[in-house]
Amino acid sequence: MRIKNITINKCRLGLIFFIPIQIIVFNIIVRNHNRIENIYSQSIYKGIVWVLRSLFGWIPLPLAQILLFVLIAIPIVWIVRQLIKIRCKQLRFGKFLWNGITLGLAIFSGSYFLFMSLWGLNYHRQAVSEIVQIDPSNITATELEDVCRKLIQLTNESRNLLTKDELHPAVLPMNHRQIIEKALVGFDEVANTFPKFAYKKPSVKIVLFPQLMSMVGVSGIYIPFTGEAIVNMDPPSYLLPATVCHEMAHQLGFSPEDEANYISFLVCRSNSNPSFQYSGYFMAMRYAMNSLGGANKEAFLSLRKDISKGVMTDIEANRLYWGRFYNPISTFTSYFYDYFLKANGQKHGIRSYSLMVKLIVGEYRKNGLSPDLHH
Repeated sequence: MRIKNITINKCRLGLIFFIPIQIIVFNIIVRNHNRIENIYSQSIYKGIVWVLRSLFGWIPLPLAQILLFVLIAIPIVWIVRQLIKIRCKQLRFGKFLWNGITLGLAIFSGSYFLFMSLWGLNYHRQAVSEIVQIDPSNITATELEDVCRKLIQLTNESRNLLTKDELHPAVLPMNHRQIIEKALVGFDEVANTFPKFAYKKPSVKIVLFPQLMSMVGVSGIYIPFTGEAIVNMDPPSYLLPATVCHEMAHQLGFSPEDEANYISFLVCRSNSNPSFQYSGYFMAMRYAMNSLGGANKEAFLSLRKDISKGVMTDIEANRLYWGRFYNPISTFTSYFYDYFLKANGQKHGIRSYSLMVKLIVGEYRKNGLSPDLHH
């Protein structure tokens, strides 16, 4: 038993010593974006996700979520057992602290290595703006206002294709499984022009206990350890196609949130299904109008009058849904995720989601937001 404990302690210390080495090595690797794109994102990563989706994609349940529950339970059980030993004077409190700290750092070391190897390096790949050949720089106030006006028009029109009922929130004429299946149509369409957006071997799962996920303010998450995209299907249905496509974009290796949002917008508007078109335009319009509200309140108030009653009904339904789940846990989750994004090179943190507006303005400069990507 003593020899076993010495071996375990050596392994823990070895993993802890490996932390600064990893950080230095990965920081050197990510300096070359073209090398990350060509060697990792377009080669190594594709092989990794093919293996992960082959292993876990056929399982109908979200394996990663089940594993997460197990991983949460294990340290709780471990702590309780250690505290019982302390109470029975079988373990000193100082030893308990040492074991807890070293074990935690060792787990962090292994998790960090797996995260960066399985997905994290994609945060530093070629920018999506270069792939689709758009210029999102130096956006003017006039351009932002023009994009908002165009998106309001497209959002109003696409909702009318779904329903003429302006008094009740839109309900998509498809179930959750059909939303996941039909999302592939948009990716196939966009991949005809941009092959890097080709999506193969689906592995999108519906989350268990969705309202629990809503309580922490999460609508979807990509789990790089299993290759699964897990989506919360509890929010209003018109939000779901854009959310599914966002998580699928992460599966393709586009890690930054603004890029995943932009790709979701592209594939939703390129999908022939009106439900996807409305979901994509609705998402983009909300982000764009929020940006305009921060930049030019007068223009925002003027354009908001052009939003149809039906779309305003959906905006209010969305606000009411998430308002039901506002709590300290969701606030903590936002702070934690903000730090996580910044630690992975996304200097704007959780605000990165809204940076998709710059990419959409770049798209507007290129083709006026025409669904024809060849234009």
